[in-house]
Amino acid sequence: MAIATILLEHLVGFDFEKFFPKVESAVKTDLRFADTFSHCWRFGQSELANNARLFEDLKRRAGGVRID
Repeated sequence: MAIATILLEHLVGFDFEKFFPKVESAVKTDLRFADTFSHCWRFGQSELANNARLFEDLKRRAGGVRID
């Protein structure tokens, strides 16, 4: 949870354009990363209209991941 709420959401929030494509790619290829991202909240630049739409869409897709 700390990785999601302290590190990841702040990276995306401070430089959405740079970090979101990397986050999106990692969510698609790494189940543990997808689970981590599913706990993030929008922050800073990720709250801008188009960015928020992309963020929430990816969060919905990542939220279905279950790690056993």
